[in-house]
Amino acid sequence: MSGKTILLVADLDGTIIRSGEPIDEELASILKKYREESRLLIATGRHPLAVKFVLQTALGFVPTISLNGGGLNLYSWSRFDRVIYFPSDTVKAVSRELSGFDVTISYYGEEFWAVSKLSPYVERESIVTGMIPSTWRDQYLSRCVKILVMCEPSMIKIIRAHIKRQLSDLIQISESLKAYLEISPPSVNKVTLIFHFLKKIIAEKKLTPYIVFVGDSENDIDCAKFANESWTFPSSSRKLKEVCTGILDYDNGLGVKNLLRDLGQK
Repeated sequence: MSGKTILLVADLDGTIIRSGEPIDEELASILKKYREESRLLIATGRHPLAVKFVLQTALGFVPTISLNGGGLNLYSWSRFDRVIYFPSDTVKAVSRELSGFDVTISYYGEEFWAVSKLSPYVERESIVTGMIPSTWRDQYLSRCVKILVMCEPSMIKIIRAHIKRQLSDLIQISESLKAYLEISPPSVNKVTLIFHFLKKIIAEKKLTPYIVFVGDSENDIDCAKFANESWTFPSSSRKLKEVCTGILDYDNGLGVKNLLRDLGQK
């Protein structure tokens, strides 16, 4: 790998950090050097303002693909440069199909997080993201970029099957998340927005970076396939492990920290 400029593309929750925990200080120090050299991109399902809540103290601003591709922020955590919205009719259809289940529905947009009802799930997510939700209103219909459904884990499979059966042509659903159901527009994909980041880096740095990707979930598979080198964790799904270059010795930040140490020695 000598002579190659490494661009680190990393998932956030389950990769850089465990949800609800701060970033490891030593890992933050290593990542900050990557960020200062424009060699770090975060690719996450979180809202950009929630990414900011976790990383701003340790790293400052980090370019972020957020909401599983819903927006790419190259210059600011507070706005999207590219946004992929649900059609309003699709949001209504999802809400209608979920109305028969005892669930909490979170709707995410450019500047809002709204919920169908307050619940312990909402309280936990508020702590993790640092964001306070609004009550859902129809005015958000045309600006929704991701829908998160939370309920008892035993119900997730049932609800996932129902939604896929009724709306499979209108939405995509993450298959690897056991504690909640994540619904995105069909065209949303983290990897498609990496190209926009690369064009900026190539134009500014006059070089083509060697992409190293780290992730933990099935929604990271496309990024893992796209990267020159990709890594995941012992606890990750079999489907992701099958497409990665290798499996790290440890989960979460410790595994990432050890990987970056090894990359620095090559």
